[in-house]
Amino acid sequence: MPRHLSYIIAAAMALLAAGLTSCDKKSSTTSTSGTMTMVCDESFQNVLEQEIDVYEYVYPESHILCRYLPQSEALDSLLQFKTSTAVISRQLTDAEMKHLKKEKPAARQMQIAVDAVALIVNRQNPINLLTTNEVASVLSGRDSLWNDLWPADGLGKINVYFDHGGSSTVQFMQDKVLNGEKFGARVYAQGSVPEVFKAVENDKNAIGIVGVSWLTTDMAKADLPDSDRKAMTAELAQQAKSEEQIEAPAFTGAVKVLNIRRDDEMEAYKPYQQYIYDGRYPFTRQIYMCTTAVGGSLGGGFYSYVTGWDGQKIISLTGIMPARVKARIVELGQ
Repeated sequence: MPRHLSYIIAAAMALLAAGLTSCDKKSSTTSTSGTMTMVCDESFQNVLEQEIDVYEYVYPESHILCRYLPQSEALDSLLQFKTSTAVISRQLTDAEMKHLKKEKPAARQMQIAVDAVALIVNRQNPINLLTTNEVASVLSGRDSLWNDLWPADGLGKINVYFDHGGSSTVQFMQDKVLNGEKFGARVYAQGSVPEVFKAVENDKNAIGIVGVSWLTTDMAKADLPDSDRKAMTAELAQQAKSEEQIEAPAFTGAVKVLNIRRDDEMEAYKPYQQYIYDGRYPFTRQIYMCTTAVGGSLGGGFYSYVTGWDGQKIISLTGIMPARVKARIVELGQ
């Protein structure tokens, strides 16, 4: 069953239960049961869906309904008290936290991951690396042809694809790489991360810009039968409980992931966990989970899970760095 349909069914069941019982509202929800809603920066969807799947598998009486939005909308939802929990790619400011605590004293936040922004190109593209300055030149439109960067016979004008005009990935690249400068004319929003991958696979002149966790995503997973999805979730839950060290999955072979080199360095790096962990890959960002949910509520329970050992282990399995679990340092080929 598609995930959005399961959300609707779960919400309808929760509303029906609320109408048929006269029990105190607090008695119908615990840290591991009941229904909650939350929001998440859409670029982090792949990771959070796995956290939710495992939590609902381990605690089958829990139902977590998440909306995946541009970061600005997710943040507004939290600050306007429309939701109790949000996952975003920056820390709340002191003023924002003060605003939340004024009405919700339990408000808190914690870093849950170090994400990276990856640049992907078509498999036919002969170029393997760019410098940070070249990336800036492409985004601004100062360099609009592949041959402006490297000899690239058969390639023409560079097309840059993002997921959504208001996404945190767009904001990150504009702030981190362009220092607030505007994007050039050939920068396009595709509407979703899967559409970015499709655009890059079909356009040999493309550069796609995505969160690195999407590089390890099986795009066909959503179409699997419920029994197969449940088996995969069960395996993930078991891995999260295991004390064994784990390795991140391999990147997709559908596109080429570019190496990125800082302009003042000699070596270029792909966004492997090792290079995210030690800071050698230049385009990294922190991911935070923010909540106003009180302890003993489902929101509080899920927050504790994601920020705890099992939830952090799940993040390790997506290809990015959890905030509190060290990566196993191994040598990776270029």
